Amino acid sequence: MTAAPDVADDVPAGAPSPRELRRARELETRRREVLDAAEELFATAGFEGASLDRIAAASGHSVGSIYNLFPSKDAVYAAVLERPARLLVEHLGECTGGTGLARLLAMASVAVTDMRAFPPHARTSLAAPGAHRTASHAREITGAMLDLYAAAIQQGQADGTVRAGDPADLARYVGGLIAAHIHVDPEIAGRRSGTPLETFLDVVRGAFAA
Repeated sequence: MTAAPDVADDVPAGAPSPRELRRARELETRRREVLDAAEELFATAGFEGASLDRIAAASGHSVGSIYNLFPSKDAVYAAVLERPARLLVEHLGECTGGTGLARLLAMASVAVTDMRAFPPHARTSLAAPGAHRTASHAREITGAMLDLYAAAIQQGQADGTVRAGDPADLARYVGGLIAAHIHVDPEIAGRRSGTPLETFLDVVRGAFAA
């Protein structure tokens, strides 16, 4: 009698098994639930107030389960920051065409629009000390944003639309203006009144136009 073939024989060499794929999906779902709960708590309670016990209770998972996904609360916080930040980097990279100044203004507009879509993330970015951001987050995410701002500035200097100055230094000013706007944007800060996007873009234009 011929033995029945093992189900694993149908899986290409080196490919994950159905069980491994199912396990990966379960872990991703759990990770997303933990980060959703953590994002809200970091935004409302701050870094110190959002304990792992509170995150566990809000997400429906145990503290031990969270430790299976993240080595520390700092790692949870960094992951919360990275989710919309990575998406923002993609959107900034899509700002092409026109003069350098037009590209820079488009990036500033995209940055505010993206933060309005994720207000808890924008508030969380300011709620906790920068020391809680991992080195990889600071270098990879923030560095990628600054590189994109600097590229637009350099283009604008070449076409005569952006003021003179070191592009890398001016890029940091762009990032600083965007960070400052979080405090006064009504949709992000949850204020009844505040500075509209058009006014913010006028400030950026005035600061960087040649």
